[in-house]
Amino acid sequence: MRRALAVLLVPLVLFGCAERKPAGDAPGLVALASGPSAGTAASSAPAGTPAAAASALASASAPSPPAPPRLYVRARSLAIHADPSLAGKWIGTLAAGDSVDLRDEPPRTARGCATVRAVVPRGWACADGDAATLDAGDTVWLALRAHAPDYTSPWPYSYGESRGARRHRSLPDLETPAWPASLLEPGAAIAPRSTVAWLDEVDSGGATWLRASDMSFLRKDRISAFEQVPFHGVRLGQGSGEAQLPLAFFKRAPHAKYRRDADHRLLATEESWPRLAWIGLTGQTEKHGRSMYWETREDGVWIDARDAAIIAPDASAVPQGPHPTWIEVAALQGWLVAYEGDAAVYATMISAGKLGAARPEADEAGGDAHQPPATTPIGTFRIREKLRTATLQSDLDDGTEFVHAEVPWSQRFYDKYLLHTAYWHDQWGEGHSGGCVNLSPVDARWLFEWTEPKVPQGWHAVRTLDGDEAPATLVVIHP
Repeated sequence: MRRALAVLLVPLVLFGCAERKPAGDAPGLVALASGPSAGTAASSAPAGTPAAAASALASASAPSPPAPPRLYVRARSLAIHADPSLAGKWIGTLAAGDSVDLRDEPPRTARGCATVRAVVPRGWACADGDAATLDAGDTVWLALRAHAPDYTSPWPYSYGESRGARRHRSLPDLETPAWPASLLEPGAAIAPRSTVAWLDEVDSGGATWLRASDMSFLRKDRISAFEQVPFHGVRLGQGSGEAQLPLAFFKRAPHAKYRRDADHRLLATEESWPRLAWIGLTGQTEKHGRSMYWETREDGVWIDARDAAIIAPDASAVPQGPHPTWIEVAALQGWLVAYEGDAAVYATMISAGKLGAARPEADEAGGDAHQPPATTPIGTFRIREKLRTATLQSDLDDGTEFVHAEVPWSQRFYDKYLLHTAYWHDQWGEGHSGGCVNLSPVDARWLFEWTEPKVPQGWHAVRTLDGDEAPATLVVIHP
């Protein structure tokens, strides 16, 4: 039965093939620029002189400048706005357990918020109520930090699929803080096929429980854990010994190596490359019957292009105008290349729409363009939003709804469509998505850190608005 992905728009964030709430992020500590110290004027005095000794003593005894105040987030998601009125669209978000430096601006007030504070490096956030605090010793925030996701890993959480799991807000023999209501997911039941994200395991009442991303508890025996998908792409260069285009990845199954026989025919040998492996190509091709063969950089070895993702430069895909960073996606062939200007720097396989690719169709009534179901949009787009995690809502043809929890490294480029991790499958090179561009966790994290706009240190998400002059990576999608 086909799955269709649809975005669930929720205040503050969440867009994508169907996004809901973003999750926590490791705090970002902003380095302080240090001004001249009391001993600077004497710093040129020779060592051992009275002036040098006095300077060293003054430097050692001078009090350190006070650290700037910080905002500590307790809510599941806290919006950052460009204006202290907190009006208009958000430009970023902070998540539970995040903390960020505050700028030296007087507090403001806004409708629904008694204290609005200026955050680093830009924007304003509400700093009152249960959502946030200025107290570094807040017990709720400290407990959130103790159970923070690991954003140094492609897998910030452990992940699995619900088999009729239910959320439990507490366990009888485990002490937990009084979590703010905004932290907890609504509803106890987790629909089958929905995925869950968890931080660690605890034993209670003779059973093992998983601590979920919203700090609720799930019985471990009601979750089927996913194995971590190790596949990833390859970095490209121009130097000797570095991987270069063209190259081929092998999808679906191991791929035979072809060599010429005495009559110069290309025949399959007993040697093969494993599924998801790659090999460099020379660019030389030969067609025999209905098959196209490519010469590899392995001496005397050729491949049959069938069931291979052949990644070769396509001059027609190069965008017009300046393009410091851009991404080329071949939706039907199942590959992606990242470029810095004209230089290809990374190549990998992806999984695009299960029903192919199509251009958005104009609405006859003058409304927004419509994208055919389960297809990846064709065109040139820009990265508009980046979220370290986003929960995506999906549905089957019969209307059954389920969610993919805390999907890492999500980047929205058009309407509800994203580049994002798919931790629940490894069908790389094949159409398997509801229209988004699925990436392996390793590839998704690499792209997230590479693309523009950058997520400011300590933030969970960033968004560019119409008219912004900030750089944004182009995404060029063709069949």
